Amino acid sequence: MPELLRTLIVISVLSAATFWVIAKALPDFLTVKEFKRWVTAWFTIVITAFISHNIWLFLAITACFCFVRIAAEPKLRIIYYLVLFCAVPQYPVEIPGLLGIRYLFNIDYPRLLIIALLLGPFFKNHSNPRLFALSSDRYIVLFVCLMSYLSFRDNTFTNALRESILFFLSIIVPYYTLSRYLSDISQLNRAFIAMFIGLSPFALVGVFETLRHWHLYNALAQNLVGSEVGGGYDIRSGGLRASAIFQGPIVLGYVMVIGFGLLLYLKPLIKNQRMANMMGLTIAACLLASMARGPWVGFVSLYLAYIWTGREAVKKTAQWALVGLVLLPVLSLTSVGDKFIQLLPFIGSTRSDTVDYRSRLFENAWIVFQRHPWFGSTTFLDTPEMESMRQGEGIIDLVNTFIQIALPYGVFGLFLFLTIFLGLLFRCYFILKRIPRDEVNLIRMGRALFAILSAILTTITTMSSINYVPTFYWALVGIIAAYLNVAEKTIRLNSANR
Repeated sequence: MPELLRTLIVISVLSAATFWVIAKALPDFLTVKEFKRWVTAWFTIVITAFISHNIWLFLAITACFCFVRIAAEPKLRIIYYLVLFCAVPQYPVEIPGLLGIRYLFNIDYPRLLIIALLLGPFFKNHSNPRLFALSSDRYIVLFVCLMSYLSFRDNTFTNALRESILFFLSIIVPYYTLSRYLSDISQLNRAFIAMFIGLSPFALVGVFETLRHWHLYNALAQNLVGSEVGGGYDIRSGGLRASAIFQGPIVLGYVMVIGFGLLLYLKPLIKNQRMANMMGLTIAACLLASMARGPWVGFVSLYLAYIWTGREAVKKTAQWALVGLVLLPVLSLTSVGDKFIQLLPFIGSTRSDTVDYRSRLFENAWIVFQRHPWFGSTTFLDTPEMESMRQGEGIIDLVNTFIQIALPYGVFGLFLFLTIFLGLLFRCYFILKRIPRDEVNLIRMGRALFAILSAILTTITTMSSINYVPTFYWALVGIIAAYLNVAEKTIRLNSANR
């Protein structure tokens, strides 16, 4: 049997099993009929990728499917975007140019979905809050404008214009459409379950990859673009680090942390708690299968942030800390437990060189940053300090998103980036104290979003914004902005009714 067909069968079986479990645990606000429509669309995209044998044919069929088969209603298109936006690997390719221009811009799968599903709603927005109506708008726009302006340094006009268009598509469009059209708690509920359904199959896929020592999506890369995409087979402590559709295990771990955060909100809405627990355990198992320590720290941050915003926060935090202290010595007595402890950051010794690399990167980046502190530099990678960080693969891996922002865009770029995320984080935390106590779901949603954003900020400290990393966090920035808008309206309505 050809490997491509074998891979498609395995992925279909694993995904079908995942969707079967979810179907048994659907919350009341999502009908079985609508769930089946979402799953059908998801499978349509995946199967199309496997049978296309050409990236351009796949992108063309996907675009036609989005324009023809998905209803033009903006709110529906946004939900389908969340279901589908990570169904297959990205595989960026250049759109050929004309009139002397070598290429127009890079297109990949999530960017295609933005154009096909979100661009229409973006320009159709008339009744929802206008631009700058939400407080986070100005920082998003300023951040994109700053990056666009600075892209004209040491660059051709066409390339700078190309980069500016991509900033607009990748950041402004998803943020604006999600923050405007998710205008009530029912739409936010659907956004949560849609994103969860879209990423959930990769939990079982990740576990399978580690158990079978087989990266499932390598055959798809050969089929569509003619070469493998990603870091190859990364072995740690004798096991294959799972990556599924993502560019590396750390990205898979990052996505699983987000998935678990979504489940924290959805779980009380699910009647079949056994199935909900099964989903949570599968996500946790996949997180372990990634063997990515940054996301592991992010997971701890997620759970602690969620506990901290609930009742008896100090007591519960102390209890979990005590459980951790008791478990570590017990785990060290078993061979499996000892392997796990050796993988832990700062404690274990397995691949401790990655921790040392991150420490040296920060020290060298600080030296480079001080030379061009305000607006950064386009040649920061050419400095001796950065050259000393070049690895055996021939790359300089900026495994810290904040360094990745600070070096090319300076303190102003870093300030705006942090203001976007920290502003939403603090607003999300403080608004929980103002929401009426009877709005149980709205409060729990805020706790989950606060925890997810805390985990993202923790995790991206240990990784660069590659692959699907920014796709997820810009979508979640839009969702959090929408949540804050809904929460403020609920608070005002409650005050008016007193």
